Amino acid sequence: MKTYMKVTTLGALFLSANAFAGGTCTDDNLNAWDAVNTGANPANNVSITGTNPLDGDCSLSVPLELGGKRYVQDDMDQENSFRMSFKFDPNSFPMPTEGADRRIKLASVLCVDGGNGCGSTPSGTPNFQGWWQTKLRLQPTGYKLGSWVQQDDASNTRISHTVDVLDGCNTIEIQLVAGNPGIYRMWVNNTNEGAPDFEVTDADFDLKFTDTVRVGKTAFGSEMIGDTPGAFMLVDDYESRRQTFIGDSCTP
Repeated sequence: MKTYMKVTTLGALFLSANAFAGGTCTDDNLNAWDAVNTGANPANNVSITGTNPLDGDCSLSVPLELGGKRYVQDDMDQENSFRMSFKFDPNSFPMPTEGADRRIKLASVLCVDGGNGCGSTPSGTPNFQGWWQTKLRLQPTGYKLGSWVQQDDASNTRISHTVDVLDGCNTIEIQLVAGNPGIYRMWVNNTNEGAPDFEVTDADFDLKFTDTVRVGKTAFGSEMIGDTPGAFMLVDDYESRRQTFIGDSCTP
């Protein structure tokens, strides 16, 4: 797995991938994240693994059995132009293929204390609100990612879409630009910046911004098959920037 270091280079590069040094895979590498959610059972937490990593020597192993959320968190400060890329592998996890409440929330972009757009309470108490999120589910035809991005109109309208993903390594990249019109783009296993798999260039993101990113099992449906001992998903190569396409891809 690659963690990140914060960089400010002419405002263009916000977060940069930083490979684990020396090929040593230890949980100490989790210290690079701003937060690590252990869920209800800290003994079954996210961990660093050197077994079949998605890239380099190590990947993040995310337990999928029931017991709470399991994710790593990256905090920043009101970024209104944001790009993010990461790799994941569902690792043949046996999810149900029909019915409700059977998805895993894989990643989310959150803002807080942003007035109308980010949902501060009337008392001013901080209130995290999703700007973007994506959920993994399994259909008879294979794994899918269902994503939505929330606008800042009177009804907080969500723009939703679904893309196919592999039962193997996948690379996800998104772009979020605040404003009205705002921009949302998503690339899945796609290194062609000019041909995103989904694109909206006239969204109402007037008061949106990025404060927090979470990657892992950030939530899960109650009907998910979650008591599979040892079941886990792999995540790797998280990177984010203010500007410029990342264009990473899984190794063939």
